[in-house]
Amino acid sequence: MNNARILKRIAALAIIVSGILLVVLANERWLGLAFLIFGIAWFVLQPTKPVTGPDGQTTQPIGSQEPLQWYQSPILWVPVVVAIIGLLVWLFGGQG
Repeated sequence: MNNARILKRIAALAIIVSGILLVVLANERWLGLAFLIFGIAWFVLQPTKPVTGPDGQTTQPIGSQEPLQWYQSPILWVPVVVAIIGLLVWLFGGQG
């Protein structure tokens, strides 16, 4: 059940990112805006209460988190995303 919640959040973020890309890079500004609004609404409306176990207690104490793995680090992904967006702008920047 926890994996389904994570997948829904990732899907909502993917829709938000695709909406931003459509607004900024493509001529489909209204479609991109619709994707962006839908993704934000879907992300915000998802429940955020902690997952409870069969005994009714939370599976992880409030305030404690496991450390991030290397592939979850924003230090890795921010430059990757910037490089991808820069490449897309460079490839499609002359059109429009």
